[in-house]
Formats: sequence, C-alpha cells, structure tokens
Amino acid sequence: MQNAKCRTIDLNVWIFSAFCLLPSALGSDFQPALPGYEFEFPRDHGSHDQYRTEWWYFTGHLRTEKGQRFGFEVTFFRVGVTPPDVPPGSRWDLRNLALAHFAITDVTRGRFRYYEKLNRYFNALRAQADPQAKANP
Repeated sequence: MQNAKCRTIDLNVWIFSAFCLLPSALGSDFQPALPGYEFEFPRDHGSHDQYRTEWWYFTGHLRTEKGQRFGFEVTFFRVGVTPPDVPPGSRWDLRNLALAHFAITDVTRGRFRYYEKLNRYFNALRAQADPQAKANP
C-alpha cells in the first residue's frame, strides 16, 4: 500500500514538473516574470493569466489550550496550459490547472500529514478577485 502511494505521489510530481518546466525549455507564449513589476492591490490579489505559473500560500503556527503545538501550510497553484491570447474553442477548453497542497505538523506528537489536489481551473476561482471575470466567463 505504501509503495503504491509513493508511486502516485511521484507521478503527480512528474506531471506537475512537466507542465511547469518542459514548456519553459521549449519556449512559451506566456509572459516571463521579470524584476520591477509594480504591485497594485486589490488587482494583484488574484490570478495573472499572462504568466504560466503562480501560487498563493498561507503558513502558521497554532497552539491548543492544552499546549499542543501545530504548524500548517496551504498553497494554491495556478498553472497555465493555454496562453490567454489564444481564443478558446469552447467553454470546456483547458486553460489552466489548479493545484492545492495542505500540510500539518503535530509538533507535540512528531506527526506530519499532507494532502494534494489537482483540478481543472475555472472562472469562478478567478472571479473572486477579478470582477471582469464574471462578465466574461
């Protein structure tokens, strides 16, 4: 059972790496992330489809009333599959992948757990930070 789980994790890492690294080596119609970008909020809280890969993460430490300690991390990734300037053929075209990773460490007991998820990205996620996305599904 453990070997099958490790193979599944290895396969997920390989697939994620292929989407992120292989297109970079072959050239890309996505904009490169370069120094000097001027951040502006709330615009930059959301997705930037002109870039191939971006992520948002939260980390923290927790302590229960009984003194039990935990550390956590949750990361959300968006990986561009089709550049934004390519017109969609249908509403079902695969434009982006959405990945999530959650990890929690029970410091007191010395236990570590994590969970990963991979889905198609959809406009409802983007619409949370970009009002124009609601008008242009």
